[in-house]
Amino acid sequence: MRVQHFGSINEVMALLQSEVPGNPFLGMKDARAYNWIRDGDEMRILPSPSSSFSSPFLYRGQTTRYTPCLPGVFRGMPMVHQLQDLPTLDEAKLFLARIRMEEFLAALPQHPSYAYSRQLKLVISEEALAQHYEINTDRIDLTEDPDVAAFFATNWRDENGCWHPACEGHGVIYRAAISDLRHVMGKEREHHLEWIGKQAWPRPGEQKAWTLRLPLGLEFEKFPVDILTFDHQEKHSTHFHDLFAQGARLFPPDVLSELAHQIKSSTTIALKALSDMMRGWYGWIPEDQHEQALDACAAFLWDHFGVDVEDRGVIQLSPEQMIRAQAQTEQMKKTFLEDVGLLMVRRVKPEETAVYRRDNQLPPIDLPGAVE
Repeated sequence: MRVQHFGSINEVMALLQSEVPGNPFLGMKDARAYNWIRDGDEMRILPSPSSSFSSPFLYRGQTTRYTPCLPGVFRGMPMVHQLQDLPTLDEAKLFLARIRMEEFLAALPQHPSYAYSRQLKLVISEEALAQHYEINTDRIDLTEDPDVAAFFATNWRDENGCWHPACEGHGVIYRAAISDLRHVMGKEREHHLEWIGKQAWPRPGEQKAWTLRLPLGLEFEKFPVDILTFDHQEKHSTHFHDLFAQGARLFPPDVLSELAHQIKSSTTIALKALSDMMRGWYGWIPEDQHEQALDACAAFLWDHFGVDVEDRGVIQLSPEQMIRAQAQTEQMKKTFLEDVGLLMVRRVKPEETAVYRRDNQLPPIDLPGAVE
């Protein structure tokens, strides 16, 4: 792990670019940016090895380094490993955040892009989508594209959603080798590090997104990551601000973002969602005490968060939003598969590797979800 400070983001980027190994697949004839890869009975659209942003590294950018580096849902809480070790108010915050996420997941199938994804048999990374639409989860965002990380490292967003170049203080770029992250996670890595790929919603694809799930008590800087801090300079921050059209390229207009905002900012939660959540979260409560516990929980949420419990359904797209969502989806479908190719791959067995490399000179392609 490297911890190093630089005079500017440009110095950091020069180092990162110099240490990316040469890509033997770059510039292949008729190459596409993404490839279809089988994942069980479904498919993922993942960056092609020949794409310009294909990398053995993942990056994360922040305008400020925070220690510990935690998912949004855990920030400001004690570093403990068990829910029961948290103060009651912090546990209630997690409880409420989970209800918000479940409401987002329940609303997601309303969006026309969901049906299109199912039609394509495309894996829908639902919790990762929630993260990218700024619902608080136990994940942090990573990207395969260092320029995307540099944007987030040099630009901050105001309460109205507008992005501004950072002019003072210190930013940070984290870099981790994908192989190192997988190694430390072992057999459970697929439950923690997720390659989202291209989805039928714009944000994950534009941000070349991965997510890393960090359970309670874990922090990102404990993983094998390089921590590269730098001095903010307005001219360099403005470069990345303009590179991504003031953030519009990474956050294109999207009805799903409006829905996520409605859910996050709502002063109510659905009674059924609360009831179902309590049965899962507090499974030890006897059924004959469920109603009493439900009333007590509702009172606590109102007293401490100003959130009321209503006997309502999940928040849904309005008729006007549904019309716009349908129009956006139809427009997206026209070009969604233009940069996607079909790559048939299989896992290379250890005994085949030496022969393969001798005869073909290039290393075998070994991608997540490849079929035998």
